[in-house]
Amino acid sequence: MTSREQDCLAVIARLTAGGVGPSYDEIAAALGLASKSGVARLIAALERDGLVARGAGARSIRLIADHPAYTPAALTALSPAALGRLIAAASGVLEALS
Repeated sequence: MTSREQDCLAVIARLTAGGVGPSYDEIAAALGLASKSGVARLIAALERDGLVARGAGARSIRLIADHPAYTPAALTALSPAALGRLIAAASGVLEALS
């Protein structure tokens, strides 16, 4: 997974905390991308890896919670930067839930 894909995954985790999937515009803004086509490529890569799923409607992007990437062994293998991004995303989820 590229660092950009990791950033995108963290953004999706943060933005889905409220129970509604993020829009491509929201993801693009959070990542500093100028177009939705860049977001579409990132989402397609994450979907191929089984990390996210898209439904038929708008705002249907969701994380696949039982993906092996979310296991403790996989998390300990993350680089410090990637782990920091994941922790920041999880913090955002926790804040949204409280």
